[in-house]
Amino acid sequence: MKVTLITIFSGETPTLQDTFQSVLQQTYPDIEYLVITHDLTDKACNLLCEYEERFNGTMRYISAVSPDVCYTINLGLAKARGEIIGFLPPNAVYSYPTIVEEIVCEMEATGVSAIYGDYCLAKGDKRIYKSYNFFGRLLLRFGVMPPLSVFYCKTEVYHEYGMFNITYRSAIIFECLLRLIYVYRVRTLFLPMDIVTIYADRAEVKTKGRTIDKLYALKKYNICSNRFLVWVGKWL
Repeated sequence: MKVTLITIFSGETPTLQDTFQSVLQQTYPDIEYLVITHDLTDKACNLLCEYEERFNGTMRYISAVSPDVCYTINLGLAKARGEIIGFLPPNAVYSYPTIVEEIVCEMEATGVSAIYGDYCLAKGDKRIYKSYNFFGRLLLRFGVMPPLSVFYCKTEVYHEYGMFNITYRSAIIFECLLRLIYVYRVRTLFLPMDIVTIYADRAEVKTKGRTIDKLYALKKYNICSNRFLVWVGKWL
């Protein structure tokens, strides 16, 4: 199976070289790496040119006409050639060189359509581990979901059930996973390992989405929920 990994960024990110290097170090041999940018700086452009050579043709650079999150994510999905798609933020690295290989092995062995796992938050010298071993389909009623950075899904699922919808504003990722996991019951599997290490403040890696936008998505699919349940979900 070919795996497409997608990194989206705008301007310049201090940890971008580490991100590129962690993809380069993955042991899985069939990886396509898409880098989608808007408003590229000279420094970031030089870094891209350097790593394009190192990837020997497996890295593709795509210039986005808009910095809009929904547009750039869907652009990546449309351009992907792999059978499995994952998103790696520009402020994150893979925790181990075998991550992609293990994801593919689990998908092939179990026949699931999507896999999610844990992440490690690096804040200075501190390391905070966040596990999603408790996550289940019904927790989406509380607005709870794994971050997109630890969610790997077969491309055919997006083609069959749709991509990301700008209508849901801050909750576009939540609405998409709600649609795939809750509404269409796509088969998922929890992989008990830290998939990525994220260099950011905790606020930047929490599952984003305003309560009102999440409730709008839940109401769209006639899923029983309310403000209190979504508020509770923020503490899970």
